[in-house]
Amino acid sequence: MTSTAIQIPSLDEIQQECARRSLYDFCDYMMWDEVQERSTFVHGEHVRKMCDALQAVERGDINRLMIFAPPRHMKSLANSQLGPAYFLGKDPRRRIVQTGYGDAISVEHSRRCRDFFVSPRFRALFPNARYQATKETQSWLPPPRQSAHEWGTTAGGGFRAVGIGGALTG
Repeated sequence: MTSTAIQIPSLDEIQQECARRSLYDFCDYMMWDEVQERSTFVHGEHVRKMCDALQAVERGDINRLMIFAPPRHMKSLANSQLGPAYFLGKDPRRRIVQTGYGDAISVEHSRRCRDFFVSPRFRALFPNARYQATKETQSWLPPPRQSAHEWGTTAGGGFRAVGIGGALTG
């Protein structure tokens, strides 16, 4: 009689695999609070639908998407911060432009996205997606101290934040 060992994945491994496959699960995974020992992500059917639509954009099934929801309904987190990080994790060659009603809000979204992108939780999910400063003069600074208007990946992708009326070419 032969015996076969079955490796059962840990809960964290299962959560990581789900986070790689689903933007909704990615948001939940990335919003883990070590102190509270729980995710601070706000769950809801509206958020799931928003994340599903964004994933359709990521796959190329949708090329124009408008999302309307009241304030405090996770739009900025899913669309402008975690969504772009997820897209760059899936394909670090992507080039993403984030616009907002003003330069300050666009840069704030870029900064939060970059902070998620360089976090240990993100690197555990997408080890091949690596951060790279877009200006050589910034490369010696840690990412949180660098400009957040524009940042890139080692694969040639990147993120650019522009307010309405700001310069955007190409």
